[in-house]
Amino acid sequence: RFSGVTGVQTCALPISVFFISIFMFLLGIMLLVLGVTQIYLINKSRRAGLIINGYFFVIPAIVAFLGLFIMVNPFTFVNVTVIILFGVSSLVYGVANIIRYFVIKNQESNARKNI
Repeated sequence: RFSGVTGVQTCALPISVFFISIFMFLLGIMLLVLGVTQIYLINKSRRAGLIINGYFFVIPAIVAFLGLFIMVNPFTFVNVTVIILFGVSSLVYGVANIIRYFVIKNQESNARKNI
């Protein structure tokens, strides 16, 4: 027995892959912008006199690279692996921001005590 739903699913599959590819491209842009912005803000904080180690630049650079990687190949990488990669890089980015916040807050409080 043939169902009309199967025909609709077959016709809708290319459309869904197209929209998922566009979505992945936009997520790639978001990661790239977040990574570059974070690198800029870390560099600005370093110039302002905060003691920031070089390893603070590693995570934003990786996030920016992954965003560029997803942007360049959104149609090729429409699968679960890229979505997992995006999720992991977003989580790592968030954890790195939390750590960075506490380090900078600690340095600010130490600087205020010395004044």
